[in-house]
Amino acid sequence: MLGAAIGRKERDEALRRREHEFKVLVEHAADAVIRVDRDLHYLYVNPTAERAAGLSADQLMSSTARGPGEPELAAGRWELALRRVFRTGEEEVVEVVAHEATDERHWQFKLSPEMRRHGTVDSILAVGRDITEQKRRDAERAELYRELIEREKRLQELVERALLSHDDASARRPRPSLLADQFAPREREILRLLSRGLTNSQIGRELNLSTGTVKNYIANLLPRLNARDRTQAAVRALATGLIEAGDDD
Repeated sequence: MLGAAIGRKERDEALRRREHEFKVLVEHAADAVIRVDRDLHYLYVNPTAERAAGLSADQLMSSTARGPGEPELAAGRWELALRRVFRTGEEEVVEVVAHEATDERHWQFKLSPEMRRHGTVDSILAVGRDITEQKRRDAERAELYRELIEREKRLQELVERALLSHDDASARRPRPSLLADQFAPREREILRLLSRGLTNSQIGRELNLSTGTVKNYIANLLPRLNARDRTQAAVRALATGLIEAGDDD
């Protein structure tokens, strides 16, 4: 009996220790962790989820999963996803938008069912990650790809016009207007700011682009202008009429 009692005590202490370690891990996680019951009431939210929702744990747990202040569209998407998991017992991934004081953040949640013994879903564990920066980078890549496609189209049109031209060699040299057609408006704007001596980060702030995106633009522009560096690129842009000398006023 004494041995059994000691064994139970050790198991209870080990269980409490594991629960404490799990709580510390979840409370300090960068991901949002949420548990929801079948009535769509919050059972648990960690500090990251509180910050994402802009509400305290007490406020969230006193409301349903369609929490106060959530946009109707986002709340509806969240609520429907939860109900599907309760109905099907299958995992699901859903994206929601959290509106903060001066910004909006995009979150991607994985909804995992927690089953009862007889096979029905008792609750849902939702683990969410902030994907705002990933969304922004994807949008920048899509914009850059679109501009590259437009540039290729303009180059193709330029080649077709050159093939149809019967002027002499001097007349066939690219005129400033034709040369300008080879550069997208965003590229010419970057050249204009570059000619003013702005750094990549300063250009990015002016055009709402990341520093890395500006760096990629400039790396692409240098060989097209036959320039070794930024200064030479700015000089050639001015000389060819891509930008005007008065553009930096």
